[in-house]
Amino acid sequence: MTDDAQHHPRLLDAEEAAWYLNTSQRWVRNAWATRELAGVKIGRSVRFTVRDLDDYIESRKVAARR
Repeated sequence: MTDDAQHHPRLLDAEEAAWYLNTSQRWVRNAWATRELAGVKIGRSVRFTVRDLDDYIESRKVAARR
């Protein structure tokens, strides 16, 4: 991510967020509705920041067994 992108995060729609997370748009919409996934409400639309998606990924990590 460039310095410019860190200061001005791009907002992704559900389709782009689904692509980023390698999941379906339906899952993204359900995760937003249940507040499992953070988002930004703009009017009637919801957008997702890359930072929020990355935070979600980190929160779901499972440690490997040793």
